Amino acid sequence: MEELKETIAKAFKKLTKSISSAKNWIEKFLDNKFKMLCT
Repeated sequence: MEELKETIAKAFKKLTKSISSAKNWIEKFLDNKFKMLCT
């Protein structure tokens, strides 16, 4: 059971890291366009 928790935690951290980098990329390169799409 502990091993499963660790695996889930690692996957979650990896996923949140990639979401964060995607968000940063969007803000850096598509900021104005992205804001227009969202409003």
